[in-house]
Amino acid sequence: MNDELYPGPTLKPQPRPTNRGHVVRRAALVSAGTGLSRVLGFIRDMLIAYFLGAGVMADVFLAVLRLPNILRRLLTEGAVAMPFIPAYLGLVQTEGEPRADAFAKSARAWALWLSSLFCVPGLAFPLPVLLAVAPGLAYRLPELPGGAAFAELLMRVSLLYVPPIVLSCVNSALLQSRGNYLAPALAPCILNVCFILPLLGLLAVGQVDFFQHTPQGAHLAALALVWALPLAGVCQMFYLGGSLRRGGFKAPEKARRRDKAVFSLGRILPSSLCVTASHQIALLIAVMAASFLPEGYITQVHFADQMIELPLGLFGMALAAAVLPSFSALAAPERRAELREALALSLRLVSFVALPATAGLFGLAFPLVDALFGHGAFDMAAVAGCSALLSGYVLCLPALAAIRPLIAAIHALQRTRAAALAALASFAVTGLACSVVVWLSPLLPLPEVRSLALGLAVSLGAMAFAVLLLRILALDDAAPALGGVLKELALPALLSLGIAVFCRMCAAAFPAYSFWLIVVLVPGCVLAYAGVCLVCKRPETEFLLALVIRRRAKKM
Repeated sequence: MNDELYPGPTLKPQPRPTNRGHVVRRAALVSAGTGLSRVLGFIRDMLIAYFLGAGVMADVFLAVLRLPNILRRLLTEGAVAMPFIPAYLGLVQTEGEPRADAFAKSARAWALWLSSLFCVPGLAFPLPVLLAVAPGLAYRLPELPGGAAFAELLMRVSLLYVPPIVLSCVNSALLQSRGNYLAPALAPCILNVCFILPLLGLLAVGQVDFFQHTPQGAHLAALALVWALPLAGVCQMFYLGGSLRRGGFKAPEKARRRDKAVFSLGRILPSSLCVTASHQIALLIAVMAASFLPEGYITQVHFADQMIELPLGLFGMALAAAVLPSFSALAAPERRAELREALALSLRLVSFVALPATAGLFGLAFPLVDALFGHGAFDMAAVAGCSALLSGYVLCLPALAAIRPLIAAIHALQRTRAAALAALASFAVTGLACSVVVWLSPLLPLPEVRSLALGLAVSLGAMAFAVLLLRILALDDAAPALGGVLKELALPALLSLGIAVFCRMCAAAFPAYSFWLIVVLVPGCVLAYAGVCLVCKRPETEFLLALVIRRRAKKM
């Protein structure tokens, strides 16, 4: 039985929900903000890699960062917005905007209270929380400068980020419900700027020598970074709150403690979190497994994930945010054929971009990691391991990109409970695969082989989740004809395979020229791929071109 998001009549269709121009504009706004955030994120991670390297300090710091990072990612990238938007719009249509605004006010109050309550155990017992994220670190904390006490301090400070970012997530969903997609997409930029500035400040005042990589320097850098986290949360909270006020949102003076719509949202939110956070939970499982491997593997998981977040965030998340209102309006049984058509278009678009992105990241894994992170304390052994893990991990990029619109359709159909069970099954696949890697690690001949195997384990779980989501949609007669979608993607897949082979050969032939390989091959392959698709009159190129230049797409 479908889950009811909120009591009341069925949602009325939004005006012109399937207009592709509206989807293009929404996706373009999200892509612009996400693209800027990802660029700043690369600068942030380059500095983290430079100062912390891939040793025990980096592993502990990134493990500490994992819990608030999971909360930020899963809440800002759809887990709140996907159930919140239909609920808010439904109340606007059935009971009026003042009632919907009262619901939003109550949701914000509950979010702030529950997130503060969530932090109490972690503030009281930080070390068990850290070891729950990365249990293998228990054997390596004595090697950390400052020992377990320093790890506890990092954990406590990082948890102060949770209440403001949770409140910001509700504000972000409310802004999207009111048609503002740019402000939520730009909010993560604040986090990255707050990470970058303290490191530059340490350099400016001479507390850290750019050319000397000492344990004391890494200690200071980790402290500066972790204190930047709650500061960024407060700044994001005020920025999004100001955007709401400027947009005309007028919240009631008092929040309702017993708002039925909020309770209905609360009933479905755990399932929504499980579904939307599936990738982040899979990464957490990988981090837990990596903590039992020698030092550096937690760091490898983090930086490999950052590499695929750029294409995934630019297109997968942007398109999912853009199509959710359209999918919500097409959820009625009499419009199921339109939903299948819209979902097929979404899958073709994300795959059209994800396939060459996968090929490029796979083929240029070593040059990219070397050029971006292979400096300072991040030595060549760390580069080799991270690029190997990326080579296995990036194979799930098409599945991850497809999961975004699939989840949007799942939410529109209110089938989140079934999808949550599918997510649990995918976690079991990821956990089993990662456990096998840990158990067999003494038998694997090279560290790079262990890294590759760990990346493949995460990919296996993501692929399993995508298949299960398609199966759920098929039961509701909402799954597109998969054979037709694959047939349409035959040419992009062949071109992407050629790009992967060519880039891998070039990387092997010129290992000392990482920067120039990226400068030449990345734009060259993009132009070649786009040129062939344009000559062959692929319809996806027309649609994506409209997204880039923010014009209304022509009818395909």
